[in-house]
Amino acid sequence: AKHTEAGGEFKPYVYTKRTLHVSYNADRIIKVDLTSEPGSLTEVKRGAQLKFELDINWSKTTTPFHSRFDRYLDHAFFKHQIHWFSIFNSFMMVLFLMGLVALILLRTLRKDYARYAISHGRRDVEEGESDGEDNEKDEDGKPLLKEGGARSAGGGAPVTGAEDSGWKQVHGDVFHAPKFLPLLAAIL
Repeated sequence: AKHTEAGGEFKPYVYTKRTLHVSYNADRIIKVDLTSEPGSLTEVKRGAQLKFELDINWSKTTTPFHSRFDRYLDHAFFKHQIHWFSIFNSFMMVLFLMGLVALILLRTLRKDYARYAISHGRRDVEEGESDGEDNEKDEDGKPLLKEGGARSAGGGAPVTGAEDSGWKQVHGDVFHAPKFLPLLAAIL
């Protein structure tokens, strides 16, 4: 389509004369090129009859058959310098993001591990032995357990200071050994 300024609309055009250049070596075709004659560009109108022409030119070449695709390989493309700064920048960005994710995971898991260790009676969490009080606090100063280490309604582990969600609600049921472990092992 070609844009015309008069009506501001697109009008369809077509090339009516094309030339096909075929190069061959012995009985093998090496390359084929299709070109359009610029002077044959004609506007397509309703009801108009168009006459199309195709010229075929055969030419002999000495290019061997096995190297017929060499013209499509841009050798200059493979000789570009490597952008070492961009590679280094991408690598450093990946390292930074991995460190950030690891830091967030470590902080979250360390708090959870400390709370569950305290709730199960283990007092030697990270900094060493506790002084026997039930008022352990995290880095933000918030208590890991409610005052007095209050037990949950079922008489299980002490209620924690923060609401648990997801897998943290069932950790006591999932990660404890069953009562009849040898019997279960024998059956399985």
